[in-house]
Amino acid sequence: MRGSLFPSRVLLAASLAFVAGVFLNSLFPIAPFVFLALGLLSFALVRKVSFAALLGFCLLALTLGVARHGQASQEAAERGLEGTAFEGIVVAEPQVKGSKVRLVVVPEDFPQEKVLVTASAFEEFSYGDKVEVQGNVEAPPSFEGFDYEAFLAKDGIRSVVWQGEVQVKEHKAYTGALPFLQGAMFSFKERMRSALKNNIPPPESEVLAAILLGDKGRMAPDLGEKLNRAGVRHITAISGMHVMLLGALAMGFLQKVGLWRRQAVIGALCLLFVFVAITGFQVSAVRAFLMGGLYFAGELFGRPKASLRALLYVGAFLLFLNPLLLFHDAGFQLSFAAVLGIILLLPWLSRKLQRVPDAFGLRTVLAMSIAAQLFTFPLLLWHFGAFSVVSPFSNLLIVPLLPLLLGLGIPFLLLGSLQEGIASALGLFLFFPLRYLMGVVDVFSSLSFAFLPASSLFLWIGAGAVLLLFAVLFWRDWKARNLF
Repeated sequence: MRGSLFPSRVLLAASLAFVAGVFLNSLFPIAPFVFLALGLLSFALVRKVSFAALLGFCLLALTLGVARHGQASQEAAERGLEGTAFEGIVVAEPQVKGSKVRLVVVPEDFPQEKVLVTASAFEEFSYGDKVEVQGNVEAPPSFEGFDYEAFLAKDGIRSVVWQGEVQVKEHKAYTGALPFLQGAMFSFKERMRSALKNNIPPPESEVLAAILLGDKGRMAPDLGEKLNRAGVRHITAISGMHVMLLGALAMGFLQKVGLWRRQAVIGALCLLFVFVAITGFQVSAVRAFLMGGLYFAGELFGRPKASLRALLYVGAFLLFLNPLLLFHDAGFQLSFAAVLGIILLLPWLSRKLQRVPDAFGLRTVLAMSIAAQLFTFPLLLWHFGAFSVVSPFSNLLIVPLLPLLLGLGIPFLLLGSLQEGIASALGLFLFFPLRYLMGVVDVFSSLSFAFLPASSLFLWIGAGAVLLLFAVLFWRDWKARNLF
């Protein structure tokens, strides 16, 4: 019935309004009472005009977004811990980088705060260790063009200790079932990391560790620079694109061996869950699973067109839990953009690529990689502040290889950590595609014109092109009544 309010439409509009509230308050603080008053005024007119009710819900949701971001920003600015010494528990996997290690520690006297401690990597630290930290507790410093304080605040980190002296008072001092499981998972992850290092030489092992285990922080600086120049650094950041490509490969393979489509979708979702578990349930991997898994869930229930709405709901829910993600977490932005691009462009690109063979889902994988790259392109420009001229060509040669690396890499890590013979055999199969990947990176990164600074005008042109493409697709599907 025209003009009537359907719960699904109200929820969709309210979700978009909430995200808009978070966005607006991220740019400049707003008093939420203004939108609250307008929302209550609209509710007063609900009996006369149904549109006023929808407007009222949206204004209330906008108010909630503004207030929630304001609350999160205020909490991030509060720091209770001071001084030069404290004791606490390591609550995240230690991140080793050269001769330094980064520890996220929750002080015993301030359990609501987290402290990022940089210490020497010569002593071994583990998740759950009780440690004594000696060093100046400071507020995160400010850098020109980069809000480091907000970047840490999105992870709940409010203070830093540079070059701290850390002494382990008790190894694995965690209590409770969940910390115990997390600790066991990190221990198994360390075994997988050892299997990788023992059977595949660097830099190939470093690239695969970043793709599968989320160890991008452990890569050598010169390797990261090469990936940047070749325009493929994004493949080492676990995102929605990884999840979608791995799921598509799994579906294609399972259908090829005789499973029905519904069974193949369930198998793909199970594999994606294993992939997230291998990373130690990193926050970025869990977010990518939630976003990318929705697409396959839509396939499972026979409603692929509902995936876009579900993606918006999940995005709004994640921002409700942590509003600081919207502006200060590149992984959240890239995952959302990649999955959004795939949902909107995959049908159209699949039709355009009819000549590409679809053996084991090859056509779908290629279409997904192109769609994801189109929608993440402006974000990559924005975050890296430069443009790889060779990026379109290097990505075309490397990104379709990702499903193969994921498909072979997961069994390698799981089985290789248990049996050295299996690790050696699978490592040999993995080395050749990894060597090809590094060969492509070496060739393109060596070109003198490969990496150019991106002007602000060019950034806006790139972002505007994708936004225009999205607007055209949105309007086309809206007129056809098949978007929502």
